[in-house]
Amino acid sequence: MEREPDDFFQELRLLVTDYLSARIRLFKYEVYEKTAKISAALFSSFVIAMLAFLLLFFLSIALGFYLR
Repeated sequence: MEREPDDFFQELRLLVTDYLSARIRLFKYEVYEKTAKISAALFSSFVIAMLAFLLLFFLSIALGFYLR
């Protein structure tokens, strides 16, 4: 038995809205993922820069005491 045209279009509309909803969710998750990766990279770079600064600072102090 064939479906009636109204039933077909209602089902098609439901499928299209589900598809668009899934695509929007996927886009949001991709944006969240990229944001998380960028913020993690920035934070780790900041921590490495701070450790390098502290190392240079304390080595300079040690060298100053050694040369005094």
